Amino acid sequence: MASWDIFCSVVDNFGDIGVTWRLARQLAAEHGHQVRLWVDEPAAFAALCPQADAGLARQQVAGVEVCHWTADWQPQAPADVVIGFPSTASMMSPALNTPGDFASSTTGSA
Repeated sequence: MASWDIFCSVVDNFGDIGVTWRLARQLAAEHGHQVRLWVDEPAAFAALCPQADAGLARQQVAGVEVCHWTADWQPQAPADVVIGFPSTASMMSPALNTPGDFASSTTGSA
């Protein structure tokens, strides 16, 4: 069973977070995968998912680990599958300026 990191940069109201939240829930519930959903706008997620707390850095909701994706990114061990919405180019936070920076920041190597 694969582990997933799904990064969501909220750009247009609830479309981005809605798609990523549905994907994350389905991967966890229907396929038994371990899923981390990284969200740059926790308030948008909490508006979509009332049981979520926008003030928490990490929380479990419906079998998905939901994490606040901040500009001061701390390297994490990457999941087996890493994807970003709405796209890799537009999901970069100020701390992650290029796809190469993103890859090295998730693995801790250059």
